[in-house]
Amino acid sequence: MRSNGPVRTDPLRNFKFQVDITKAITKQDGTTTGILLAKAGFMSVGGLAAQTEPIPYREGGMNTTTHKLPGQTDFPPITLSRGMFDASDGKAGDAMWGWFKEIFFYQMGNGFGEAGNDFRTDFFIRVMGHPITQGPGSDTLNSSEGARAIFKVFNAWPQSISYSDLDAGGNAIQVEQVVLVHEGFEPVWATDANVGLAATF
Repeated sequence: MRSNGPVRTDPLRNFKFQVDITKAITKQDGTTTGILLAKAGFMSVGGLAAQTEPIPYREGGMNTTTHKLPGQTDFPPITLSRGMFDASDGKAGDAMWGWFKEIFFYQMGNGFGEAGNDFRTDFFIRVMGHPITQGPGSDTLNSSEGARAIFKVFNAWPQSISYSDLDAGGNAIQVEQVVLVHEGFEPVWATDANVGLAATF
């Protein structure tokens, strides 16, 4: 009987993914709530990489080669691109812009946000299996079931936000681009084709 599912040796597709960014906010009464900054809706995610800088070291008597020691590891910014929606889209509206404005509070001690709230947050990038068939875990946009890989990004905050140019003679959608700096990420892969990954790790 032919199988409708993916072959185990098939590589992951790079076009079916979900980004979840939820930021914790501490209110004046001490209670904590989460604000949904983004969920899915992104056109592209770029910058998932890590690089360790080498430290060259030359030793007398060993003139044919240079020793290389591992130096500091750095992670480039992650760039998220998505189409713009109005406030009724249900995709957090202008919450991303509000997150960007919290940097002003940290820089100047005034502006937007409340004292004591951290402008950094962790977030998840989930790579979904494809194709998705009927059965448990098929609703991948509302759960982590069906995720083949998850990248957890640590201590991210928005470095820049940009919007595409307005052009009356063009034929394109309005795009919002957000650049997030962060302090590293941790990838986790599913170990079995029938087992989804947990929402957190």
